[in-house]
Amino acid sequence: MLKIKVANIPEEGLEYLLSDDGSRLLEILPDKEKIDFTIQRVEISCFARKVGSMIPLQVKAETKVGLECGRCLEVVTYPVKMAFACSLTPVGAGIGAEDSADVGEDLNMGSYQDDVIDLAPLVLEQIVLQIPIKPLCREDCKGLCPRCGANLNETTCDCETEAVDQRFAILKKFKVLR
Repeated sequence: MLKIKVANIPEEGLEYLLSDDGSRLLEILPDKEKIDFTIQRVEISCFARKVGSMIPLQVKAETKVGLECGRCLEVVTYPVKMAFACSLTPVGAGIGAEDSADVGEDLNMGSYQDDVIDLAPLVLEQIVLQIPIKPLCREDCKGLCPRCGANLNETTCDCETEAVDQRFAILKKFKVLR
């Protein structure tokens, strides 16, 4: 469970050690059927303190994300380590001058509801930001054969490798009349 009860946080702060098997994080995504990655066990260290009505958090998390390689479609396990800070206020509460002066330069603001801080959306957001746009199993991945679909990292195929730009293929039939 990735929740912290605000009433239990002392003013001097407290370190919380939390973990999740990754299923709770994936549950909160809106389009679950479009998810193209998996999240393994997430270990979270969170330091929380009270500054007036604001709760500044310093969070460190570590997990592994399962992704498909962008070239050969093999599953890749990508390690994710992150550290971030944010400040949370109760839903509908404004930030007073005395609160913002104590927080400093922290501009990551959010809110909590019903005296409970749910870390799952905060951690999930940071994990998604860490996922590469085009993950690769290795830098020199050869990918799949565009004709037969063979994984060129594991085997070779006898398909023609003529590099023809399909946009210009029609010009092969073009004849110049004089």
